[in-house]
Amino acid sequence: TMISHRIGRVMPQAPEAMARGDFMVARDLANRVTEGAPVFMDGWMMLSEALAELDQYAEGMAALDAAMEFHPDALPLRVQRCKFLLGLGRRKECLEQASELLPGVGEDPWAMDMLAMYLSILEQVDDAATLYEALCRMEPGNPENQVNLGMARLAQGRLQEARVCAESALDMSPGLPRALSLLANLRTATADDNRVDSLKTALM
Repeated sequence: TMISHRIGRVMPQAPEAMARGDFMVARDLANRVTEGAPVFMDGWMMLSEALAELDQYAEGMAALDAAMEFHPDALPLRVQRCKFLLGLGRRKECLEQASELLPGVGEDPWAMDMLAMYLSILEQVDDAATLYEALCRMEPGNPENQVNLGMARLAQGRLQEARVCAESALDMSPGLPRALSLLANLRTATADDNRVDSLKTALM
């Protein structure tokens, strides 16, 4: 159809605009997609990403609410809501959403990674660590997962395990800045330190 053809031309331009940092352009392009094909979930996801980059959290939440009328059970949209709830300062609702998603998120690496980050920001470090452990098993060659798990272990005060994670990440990717930063944090850490703030900073 004519609409499908037009969406097919517009949709690739939105991520290209995002990659260039042209977030307003990406927003406008994604808007065209959602208006022309509201059942196309990727258009809503792209729109929400652009709105997040523009710090337009109220607009992003409205867009996600509209998207979920078409896709009420879509995991990416439900995970994405956590970002906007945080952006709006609605931490309690974000935690409720994250806790609801936690049992069923274990087969989607993107959703697991994002949810672990939001749980870390909400200082639910044990739940975040559990997700990072699962990600390390699912993607054993990904050094970023090892660093994230190491940061969670540091926040838990499990310093030796954090060091093992950092060293594993460096074995996979020598000189990886985040792994070196984790090691630097470990040099001054004690088991009694509260490193949750460091974890949140490293993940955002």
